[in-house]
Amino acid sequence: MGPKSDPASRSPALSPLGLWNPLQVASQFQSPLGHDFKSLAQVPFGLQEKQLLQGPVKPLDWRYPTVPEVQSELVENFPMRQPVTPGSIAVQCGENRVLVEVQQDLFSNGQLIQPTGLSLGGCPVVGQDPESRVLIFEYELQDCNSVLMMNEDELVYTFSLTYTPEALAGTPITRSDGAIVGVQCHYQRLQNVSSDALRPTWFPYASTKAGEEVLLFSLKIMMDDWSYQRPSYTYFLGGVINIEASVKQYNHVPLRVFVDRCVATQVPDVNSLPRFSFIENHGCFVDAKTTVSSSRFMPRSQVDKLQFQLEAFMFREGNSPSIYITCILKATIASAPSDAQRKSCSFANGWSAADGNDQVCGCCDSTCGPDGEFAASPYGGLWNPLQVASQFQSPLGHDFKSLAQEPFGLQEKQLLQGPVKPLDWRYPIVPEVQRELAVDFQLRQPVTPSSVAVQCGENRVLVEVQQDFFSNGQLIQPTGLSLGGCPVVGQDPQSRVLIFDYELQNCISLLMMNEDELVYTFSLTYTPEALAGIPITRADGAIVGVQCHYQRLQNVSSDALRPTWFPYASTKAGEEVLQFSLKIMMDDWSYQRPSYSYFLGDVINIEASVYQYNHVPLRVFVDRCVATQVPDVNSLPRYSFIENHGCFVDAKTTASSSRFMPRSQVDKIHFQLEAFMFHEGNSLSIYITCILKATIASAPSDAQRKSCSFANGWIAADGNDQVCGCCDSTCGPDGEFAASPYGGW
Repeated sequence: MGPKSDPASRSPALSPLGLWNPLQVASQFQSPLGHDFKSLAQVPFGLQEKQLLQGPVKPLDWRYPTVPEVQSELVENFPMRQPVTPGSIAVQCGENRVLVEVQQDLFSNGQLIQPTGLSLGGCPVVGQDPESRVLIFEYELQDCNSVLMMNEDELVYTFSLTYTPEALAGTPITRSDGAIVGVQCHYQRLQNVSSDALRPTWFPYASTKAGEEVLLFSLKIMMDDWSYQRPSYTYFLGGVINIEASVKQYNHVPLRVFVDRCVATQVPDVNSLPRFSFIENHGCFVDAKTTVSSSRFMPRSQVDKLQFQLEAFMFREGNSPSIYITCILKATIASAPSDAQRKSCSFANGWSAADGNDQVCGCCDSTCGPDGEFAASPYGGLWNPLQVASQFQSPLGHDFKSLAQEPFGLQEKQLLQGPVKPLDWRYPIVPEVQRELAVDFQLRQPVTPSSVAVQCGENRVLVEVQQDFFSNGQLIQPTGLSLGGCPVVGQDPQSRVLIFDYELQNCISLLMMNEDELVYTFSLTYTPEALAGIPITRADGAIVGVQCHYQRLQNVSSDALRPTWFPYASTKAGEEVLQFSLKIMMDDWSYQRPSYSYFLGDVINIEASVYQYNHVPLRVFVDRCVATQVPDVNSLPRYSFIENHGCFVDAKTTASSSRFMPRSQVDKIHFQLEAFMFHEGNSLSIYITCILKATIASAPSDAQRKSCSFANGWIAADGNDQVCGCCDSTCGPDGEFAASPYGGW
């Protein structure tokens, strides 16, 4: 096998910025050599021909030119700038209203926000002062989704002031951060707000104490031996999550706790989609029956605790690997027997109860009673990674509960007859329970799949994959497995093996060539499917690289090859390799920047360069650049910020400070890009793909080889502003972004 000549003369090419290397570039240049000169280059395939072996022939020892490795210089002790909390908000709390004033320069960076992007708990701006550039909200305390909290001394109304940036006109990007700022109004509870006294309704202390007793429910993730709370909420798919539900009764009669219902969602809202109800129907653990999992209630060892195991899963559709679990807990008197609406039933070839009373599980395949709605709970939150909305049914009847003192309902006004002792009633205080966490907890590491066998033939590849792909006893489905997009072609049911058999050039194979070998690379991809009828999966996805290596130096012909001889100098010139690069630099351009993290509105310093080695001196140009959220340059959304053969259109389109810097070296061009993000999408990352060109340094710039910036008009980095005259029209045909021999996949 021989090399291909003159790779530098191929069609324009690209590579994404940050695919395998955090800053990648697929480089393209226009050769300074004319067609007559290039025709002198040796073309090993085109000009060589077979002849009969006349005698010993010296082996052909031609090699691809070696590209010298260039070491990147990174600055040491690089400090990352820290984000600044917005400080341009004023709040005034009235007797029943709140007034919020927000500076339009919210982030104190000179960029004015739009009123349409700002809201107070969903309520829009009601006024604006153009002179002082202030946006005004004025609403009642109960409006705008306010949250009322009450502690021992205060009433606190909390609002969320939210700024959501809008995309810049005509583009899919934004250069402003979003923000959520908490706004609170505090009111003292112990002020005397009436000239009349309050007459308490007196009942015996014991009954009041019983009625106001606080039950503290909890839901904890535990270690494998249930001895300590687990310090990490990270699991691998197929792992078992140990969960403990409990009730602290303090001065109450002994209670038994039950898990009535549990639902899993991707966000804290239990009504969101997708969602998966794994315990329902008043304590039926339906997950094991629905998904054939190992989930179950453990045999009960304490009446005030209930332990259960849930096999880890994730949602098939969606953008988050996190799972929010919301449960309703019940507590009844410990001496009362379990029944259809208070039970803990698991499925394993039939229903069985954790308490041993299996008869109560007979309704799990039908209906065990009416289900209420998931609602807010005074005992649980919605922000802990394992969340629980807790509810209990009191063992006390209505007559007994009516004895409880109701401070607001049963008290009434009377005329002040004389000195009255102040009412010192307080809400019961919930004792604080200390959490015990395991010490020296070790998180299990993922295991690379090892159930793949590969056989490389002369022109085909055979891949065999065990259906027990992850060696965990779970068989994968053939429909979820592909080799570079090619499906399974055969299956051995007895040995549970899936088979691929394709030619080397098929299945999106990638051919790479080094000094000694030809290497064909395939991607074996497993994409788990959702379990039948539900939106979850319990199998990890995986991508496994498959390679076939073939020696280049073997003699595969009985006939000799007659080289076509040309002068060494012309062959060297024709086969010269130019190395292009694109680097993110420090503010003084002295070193490559070690971090690719930026805040919106920051300036990104980028250096494009060409290494010419034995070539004549060259000048480098940035022809086009496009930004995307993924490495595919054809994906949406995307934003072209340099186009039309070197016109930096970003500054004109978004009124940014982006520009080419005045050129100081012909083989380097510096430019600054004001940081942005896409307004739509789920990723904060930006992939930048550029096409670079190189021409003879002595050749003048022209309409298709230029570096033009916009600042009240077009100007060239080389000083020849006339070549920028076409930037508002068309400077020549644009090629397509395509695969590159220098970078990318």
